[in-house]
Amino acid sequence: MSSDSDKRRDKRLELRLPIKFFKDPTESLPMREGVTHNVSSGGVFFEAPASHVMQDGPVTLRIGVQDKEGDHSPSLTLVGSGAVCRIEPLDPAHVIGPWSKEQADTGIMGVAVQFHTRPTIQLRSLDELLWGDHHEAG
Repeated sequence: MSSDSDKRRDKRLELRLPIKFFKDPTESLPMREGVTHNVSSGGVFFEAPASHVMQDGPVTLRIGVQDKEGDHSPSLTLVGSGAVCRIEPLDPAHVIGPWSKEQADTGIMGVAVQFHTRPTIQLRSLDELLWGDHHEAG
């Protein structure tokens, strides 16, 4: 019997990292936020409030990696794009993000994204352009 994990080609790292995502860089909405459950060079699985999740299709992602626990801005940012290949409601026992009661009450979704190409690494010197709101970078 085959499972999703049997189809994975890349080793997944269990990492809890902040992620920001958006469907189209030209949209006027702010980036949506989530928290990763696992990351690999081929994809990422993250959670986000149901109101933030978009349907299947392309997505641009920024995953922040902090130097030290408790840092508010990342030391480096993984930047990539991919396709949403699965969305599923998460059992409340598996939710890891710091969501408000209102967000939790509407549901937290798990989102699986397969990268189009391996994400690139952007260093902190470019932090404001990379981690800040993408509309301010233009």
